[in-house]
Amino acid sequence: MHTGILAIWNDCLSEAEKQYEDWYMGQHLPERVGVPGFRIGRRYQAVAADLRYFTFYDTDTPEVLWSDAYRERLANPTLETAEIMHSFRNMNRTVCRRVSQMGQFVAGHAVTARMKALPADVAQIQNTLIEATGVTGAEAWEAVEVPNAGATVESKYRDGPDESVGAALVFHVMREQDALDTCDALFQTLGDQAQIGAYQLLCELRAESLR
Repeated sequence: MHTGILAIWNDCLSEAEKQYEDWYMGQHLPERVGVPGFRIGRRYQAVAADLRYFTFYDTDTPEVLWSDAYRERLANPTLETAEIMHSFRNMNRTVCRRVSQMGQFVAGHAVTARMKALPADVAQIQNTLIEATGVTGAEAWEAVEVPNAGATVESKYRDGPDESVGAALVFHVMREQDALDTCDALFQTLGDQAQIGAYQLLCELRAESLR
């Protein structure tokens, strides 16, 4: 199990949507997944959520996310990256450690719950929901402290400082209605402890496909 996660939720200015998509698919996703230690990048778009986009990267370990190779990319954004960063809004970005993973399948939808800390009964919540119709997998992530953390050259182009999470639950779900039902179940369990949203998978890129 890869233990590193870079978790990102964000909005984008509506007038920049096409440029955002062209940049993400044509440059940014391959660039990031091409960094040594990155394994998978997945992009999602909201079905019912407070933030329009959810993206996460699987890495060998959390340490990959403060490696020299990755810091070099953050310190030297391309001209296209610097330009599109001005269109990012409500950026929520966290380096995490995957602390648990259940199920074998990634599905067409994801339900995310952003929170300050994982609940004490996280395993019970995961076990209960993974038995529900359409739920194929569950993950729990916890934020890790990044050495020498601070604003990067790339982040300085964005509109205000990034937000972050203390932890997150992610459920992989096959169908839209099942995802919405999973959101409802999580809300009944977590209430206002978490910001819960349903997302549809847009694409996945694996490092081996770039070789």
